[in-house]
Amino acid sequence: MVAEQAAGDRDLGRFAVLLGALVLLMVLLPFLTTVVGAVRFRLLITAVLLAGTYAMSRSRRVLMVGLALGITALVTGWFSVFYDVPAAVVVVDRVSSALFLSLAAVVVLVAVLREQRVTTDTILGGICVYLLIALIFVLLFSLVEFLAPNSFQRGGVGLTELFPEYADRFPTLLYFSFVTITTLGYGDVSPVTEAGQMLSAGEAVLGQVYLVVFVARLVGLHISQSREISR
Repeated sequence: MVAEQAAGDRDLGRFAVLLGALVLLMVLLPFLTTVVGAVRFRLLITAVLLAGTYAMSRSRRVLMVGLALGITALVTGWFSVFYDVPAAVVVVDRVSSALFLSLAAVVVLVAVLREQRVTTDTILGGICVYLLIALIFVLLFSLVEFLAPNSFQRGGVGLTELFPEYADRFPTLLYFSFVTITTLGYGDVSPVTEAGQMLSAGEAVLGQVYLVVFVARLVGLHISQSREISR
């Protein structure tokens, strides 16, 4: 029991750091501007990648895969800030970042599902997974926008036309991702290509399925705890 509690405490710290990095990214993104904003943007992304690496550090095998993806994302991402890189480098940056965050989400989700009690660790981990899903789709949306400029529009104008720089487009795509995953559907930003539309629909479905499964898991654990207490 003591060993399980200690392991839970270690996970709690990892999930709290990851959640803090994700919240920091969302809070500071609207204040980024032009060239300086690109550097700040990369610093925020780097913080999320480092926090994600910390979250998956309990398994050496998973950590090695995560490091490979994370380092690739960091190198290509920072290189693109200061140099005019080929399109292939940009694609590698987006894909490696999305794969890294997907791995982090799976690691956290597995840890949450293995919990036998409703704890702060369980709740923090569940929130992290939800935010990671939204961020993964931002990267996928940005990849679609890069390969097919103006696949997403705001006010009838393509995002690439509105924001030529990737760092400037990211806040709008993040906003669109959260509007989509929560199924708010304001309609001020919308996909106009088939790839963008299918990704948007997929995120909306995945977000709702995740919430149903996560809430059901919490309810099941709570009922189990209540029965144990009543005995």
